[in-house]
Amino acid sequence: MNGKLADPSPFAFGAFSFAWWMACMIEAGWFSVQNHAEAIVMGFTLAGTGLVLAGVLEYFRGDTFRTVLFLFLGLGWWFAAVQHTWFTQKLSSGFSGFDALCWTVILFILWLASFSKKNVLLQLFLLGLWISFGLWTIAAWGVPVLSYIGGYVGLITAILGFIIFIQEVFSAGGGAQKAAAGSNA
Repeated sequence: MNGKLADPSPFAFGAFSFAWWMACMIEAGWFSVQNHAEAIVMGFTLAGTGLVLAGVLEYFRGDTFRTVLFLFLGLGWWFAAVQHTWFTQKLSSGFSGFDALCWTVILFILWLASFSKKNVLLQLFLLGLWISFGLWTIAAWGVPVLSYIGGYVGLITAILGFIIFIQEVFSAGGGAQKAAAGSNA
């Protein structure tokens, strides 16, 4: 062992984007809300648990920004799973709107902080997340059509997350150079 920790970010972006895509297909109206439970289970197991583990690993790598990002996103999936499982009665739209507003503010702050990273894909990813939650906030407070638009913004955001995943997988350990050279190693 060389004492170097592996980068958990590719997994975190891939897991989140996969689960986010599944959830946003429902929000965009592609599938009925009856499929919500499956998306929540995937979000809890794959994204929630995986992102929390990635956040802890990023802590040991010394990356505060990604620690905070992954822990917030991972625990957000856990919150959604607990809310969906134990609180089966429909929450008031006012409360749901404030929940979405809190996420909008947190993601907006993370988006602002991402400018120090000079990573345009990360900035666009976080921009899409806070816009999605902002639209869902307004939808919960009386403009329901914005929920569908938020779903489509979320789908675009998931694609950006997949691109980050691909970029980071191939750049880990010289993968981009190996892929460009056609190496099978």
